Amino acid sequence: MKEQALFCDGTLSYVIPQEPQENEVVRLRFRTAKNDVKRVRLMTAVGGYDMQKEAGKDGAEFDYYEIRWRLNEKPFRYCFEIQDEEEVRYYSRCGVSKEIVELYDRSGLFYTGLGERRGDVPDLHGSFL
Repeated sequence: MKEQALFCDGTLSYVIPQEPQENEVVRLRFRTAKNDVKRVRLMTAVGGYDMQKEAGKDGAEFDYYEIRWRLNEKPFRYCFEIQDEEEVRYYSRCGVSKEIVELYDRSGLFYTGLGERRGDVPDLHGSFL
């Protein structure tokens, strides 16, 4: 698994709309290297959900996975689980790890904020290209 290609942040490219409101459907996206992983899952306090691989462009360096999620009145905290044939990794605001960040620990998880600005979800890695 090419860990340096794993990426998501709170920008409009990965969270649509970027500032979702209560009860709104949000589209979450996650990036991997092209044809590098078997499965990407959204991990929440209530379970894990498979994300769908988007149809890619010919010659693209990356694959993108997405899922649509309806928010409710509670803050939504999440991270991603990435699987290939041999290993599992987790991706949160802290980057890639071999173990999941506990879902009650807000420090590392992505957080929608329900209408608050998402400046609290920094791009910790910058561009890898």
